[in-house]
Amino acid sequence: MKRSTSSSSKESSYANDDPIIFGVGESTSYQILKESNSTHLIIDPSKYSKYKVISISCGGDFLFLLLQDKVTLQNRLFSAGYNGTGEQGVPTNSGSSCELRDITDPIIEHIKRKNIKILQAQCGWNHSMILVEYDTDDNSIDSNIDNIYNNRELALLGSGFNNHGQLGVGNASSTNTFVKANTDHIPLNQIERLISRFNTCAIITKDRNLYAAGNNSSGELGKPNELLYKFELIFNKVMDADFSYSHSVIIDMEGQVWTAGRNDNGKLGRSDSNLMVFTKVDFPEKAIKVSLGIHHTMVLTELGNVYGAGYNENGELGINTNQASPVFKLVESNNLKFKDISCGFYFTSFLTRSNQVMICGSKWKIVGDNKKIPQPLHCDDNLFNLVNSIYAGGYFLIAFKKDENETKQLKEMFKKLKLIINNSTLSDVLIK
Repeated sequence: MKRSTSSSSKESSYANDDPIIFGVGESTSYQILKESNSTHLIIDPSKYSKYKVISISCGGDFLFLLLQDKVTLQNRLFSAGYNGTGEQGVPTNSGSSCELRDITDPIIEHIKRKNIKILQAQCGWNHSMILVEYDTDDNSIDSNIDNIYNNRELALLGSGFNNHGQLGVGNASSTNTFVKANTDHIPLNQIERLISRFNTCAIITKDRNLYAAGNNSSGELGKPNELLYKFELIFNKVMDADFSYSHSVIIDMEGQVWTAGRNDNGKLGRSDSNLMVFTKVDFPEKAIKVSLGIHHTMVLTELGNVYGAGYNENGELGINTNQASPVFKLVESNNLKFKDISCGFYFTSFLTRSNQVMICGSKWKIVGDNKKIPQPLHCDDNLFNLVNSIYAGGYFLIAFKKDENETKQLKEMFKKLKLIINNSTLSDVLIK
């Protein structure tokens, strides 16, 4: 099944490596969407042709685009949307913006370090986190060698709402500019991925440890009766994790699913009560990714199937009913296989292995009329055929094109490395 397109597209006028970024969602004054409920380009690719997409992250009502200049290799952070609680890390007098704006220079000016480069940027509900590197300063360099990478110092910074300590700074005071998180016990040069979701921030390191800070009022961080105002180790041997308003889900390296927090509507994938510690759930396949809405849980498996549990009034579970499910049920996909999922507050988006963007539980224009199972998003622009990535915000979705050449090169490199290791007599420690 192909996506609906129109021959009126100007696809041929764009270079192959121009950034292609589409948006769809409910129209609000805080989002950059120009139209309501229809899929459309949110930037003119030709105007941003000097950049390539590094990453995109969506919060409740704002988003970050981390782009890289193809010539200078400088990373630039662009933002749009709500900034009423300082979640964009720029002064409040900058206000909210429905237009994309480059906020790199104000952030650099505030940090006051030399040759700053933004490496990662993640949006939470109304807060954000960035990982940066900059030239070392002998007078102020962190004594922790784990915070040095290529002779450059690393720092994790947070901005925005901090009522649950989600910025990891050691207190619950909010801020409208980026401040340094308390990460003395975390090797920043081992950070693989930042996760900033709802009222939580988390870190997955290269050795598969999971650190988190933020809301734990329902035990969703697996630490009963503890306030996590700074990052603490909550799980190890982690493949993936996601955090919602009152529940969390972890997938371990063996593909097993662990849940914690409130269990209203059965969103923990089990029929019993709330869980104050992470508890393994019976799951039929090897899981590889999880994404959470406010009250629903979606899990992607190695075989390309998706299972859902929890709240389902809008059909967000994709199981062809509006009834909530206290156990994980297989999404009705008409034998399609998926490679990615991303949940908004009350909808679920899917990306098939052929890069088709599908949705369930939303009011948006789709190809088909059953909103209770995954249906292709409707778009009248042929450029939509080029997207290969998705990221959901609260009530909106961004579908974009990301350079796949780098991914293919990495896969080939790891394939060769695995062959070398399998044929090697080196010690396990040296190989590691």
